[in-house]
Parts: sequence; structure tokens; C-alpha cells
Amino acid sequence: MEQTVSLSIEGGVATATLCRPPVNAINEAWVDRLNEVLDEVAQAGQVGVLRIRSSGRVFCGASA
Repeated sequence: MEQTVSLSIEGGVATATLCRPPVNAINEAWVDRLNEVLDEVAQAGQVGVLRIRSSGRVFCGASA
């Protein structure tokens, strides 16, 4: 499965990185992975901040 969103947690800060080049297009797999990331963050009791970033120059785009 393509890693469309990666997650790292350091202390109280979780960073979700959108990594679906070239435009981080949203598709079903992307949404499924983002939901997994959100669940992981919710279960990590020490997290107080979720930072969402892009691995590329484009933050997010929609696909048909």
C-alpha cells in the first residue's frame, strides 16, 4: 500500500506529512490513511498538537 500520509510523534507534537506527489491529490486511499493517522494521534495521550504539512510544494489537490 502506498504511504500517502506519514506520521511522526516527538514529545507532544505529532507531524502528519502528506506524501502523494506531485500534488497530494485526495483519493480513497489518502482519506483512509489520514483517518488512521488521526486515530493514532488520538490514542497517543501525550500529543497536544497535530501539525499537517506537505512533502512537496503543493499542500493538497482534489482528484476526480
